[in-house]
Amino acid sequence: TFHLYDGELHARSVAKLRLIAQLRRAVYEDRFDLHFQPIVDAAGAIHGAECLIRWRHPELGLLMPGRFIHLAEETGLNMEMEKQVIFSAARHLARWKKYGIYLSINLSARMFESDELLNLLETALVQAGGVENSRLKLEITESEGMSNAGTVIERMKELSGRGFGIYIDDFGTGQSSLRYLKDLPASVLKIDRAFVNGIERSEEDRHFLGHIIE
Repeated sequence: TFHLYDGELHARSVAKLRLIAQLRRAVYEDRFDLHFQPIVDAAGAIHGAECLIRWRHPELGLLMPGRFIHLAEETGLNMEMEKQVIFSAARHLARWKKYGIYLSINLSARMFESDELLNLLETALVQAGGVENSRLKLEITESEGMSNAGTVIERMKELSGRGFGIYIDDFGTGQSSLRYLKDLPASVLKIDRAFVNGIERSEEDRHFLGHIIE
């Protein structure tokens, strides 16, 4: 039996372990910021914004989700991060109450399946100063949401009944789009970029997108 040492693989493993340790500390110290992508109508008026999480890393600077979300999911840290996002979004909604805008936040299927989600949401909004449930929109990607469709759809119905908006993100990329469409208690379907990227160049793409919307 031969064992070959791969220095590059070892370095990557050490770097990953170090980043995971730093991520645990960042969750404990709440080192995450929310950035906001405006949601506008055809006239350009802002109606709301999508919350985008960023990590204020002490050495690497501001990190995008692609650098750490997969590690958070691997280690189970994403649940605590999502709780922090919920409470942070609620505080921002309270500060921006006079503008009447809404915020949307991305939640994992695991969070949607959690029995504590409804209590977390309503506690965050009450602590922020009595923000209306309808001003917080909850997003889940289609591929994640349909992995345990029955449970997630029932939770969506419960949350929708309490006034929270339900958004389906990356719609059209999963295998269950048409199968579950009639059952989804969602107010918004966010069509995946794969169907949108070419619409300024391709009449066929515009035609196809029009049929999806119809």
